[in-house]
Amino acid sequence: MSKNNHINEITILTPCYNAEKYILRTVNSVLQQKAVLEGKVKLKYYVLDGGSKDKTIELLADVQSENLVVFSEKDEGMYDALSKGLKKIKGGWCAYLNAGDYYHPLAFDIILDITKTHPHINWLTGYSVYYTDSGYPVSFKLPYKYRSRLIKKHAYNGILPFIQQESTFWYSGLNNLLDFDFLASLKMAGDYYLWYSFSKQYHLHIVEAYLGGFCVHPGQASEDIEGYKEEMLSFCSLIYPWDWLQIFIDNFIWFMPPRIKRKLNKHLHKYDYYRAVWL
Repeated sequence: MSKNNHINEITILTPCYNAEKYILRTVNSVLQQKAVLEGKVKLKYYVLDGGSKDKTIELLADVQSENLVVFSEKDEGMYDALSKGLKKIKGGWCAYLNAGDYYHPLAFDIILDITKTHPHINWLTGYSVYYTDSGYPVSFKLPYKYRSRLIKKHAYNGILPFIQQESTFWYSGLNNLLDFDFLASLKMAGDYYLWYSFSKQYHLHIVEAYLGGFCVHPGQASEDIEGYKEEMLSFCSLIYPWDWLQIFIDNFIWFMPPRIKRKLNKHLHKYDYYRAVWL
C-alpha cells in the first residue's frame, strides 16, 4: 500500500463509555475540521461505545454526518475497543481521541501540510495542551525531544514529560507493529504501548503547532499514575544507570526556550512564515 496514495485519508477513533457530558464536544471537533468541511480530507470517524447506560448513544444518533460510524457493544475496556477500531483502518493517517478532549479546527490541515512537505514523517505530535473541564485551553508547552531509546525504557512517564496522545497522529502502516490482543488486554497504559511499538522503527517528530489537547476533569483513569507506570513495566525495558545522565540533560532542556529546543532536535519542525513552508 503506497503511503502517498492515501495522504488525504484520516481515520479517528473515539472509545467511550457513559460519556454524555463530553461526547459532542469531541465529535464536533473532528467532524467540523476545516479540511473535512472543504473536502481536503477523506475522513472516517468511528465512535466505539462500550454499551453506555446514559444518553451517549441518543446524542450521537442526532449527529448528521456520513463520516461518522457508531459501534455500541460491551467491551473489556478502552483499549479493547481501540484494538477493534485500529483493525478497521485500511490506509492514511490515524489517531484516537477520548471523549472530552478535542482538536484545534485546523489540526487536519496542519497534518496534510507538513506531511506533504516532509513525506518521510510517519509519526508526529504537536504542542502539549491542557484544557479545563469547561474547555478553556490554559497550558501550551512545546516538547523538546522524544528519544526512541528512552521511549522503549518508559522514561516518558513523568520522569520526562508524557507524550500527549491527543496531539499525536501516525501513518496507519505503523499499526502493523502492534500486537492487537496484547493492546486489548491493557487497562491503563495502552497509549504508551503504541508509542513503545512505533519507536522500534520510527522517530517521533514534533510539530511546533497546536493540534489537540487533554481535558482535565475528575474521575479520569489517568489520575492513577502509579497504576499506569506499573502496567508500562509489563512491556517496556528497564532504565539502566547510564540512561539517567541523558534523562537529566533532557529534563533540563525541556524547560529551555523554544529556540534552544529547535537547535538541538532535528525532528522538531517550525513553520517559516516568510517562505510559507515547514522546516
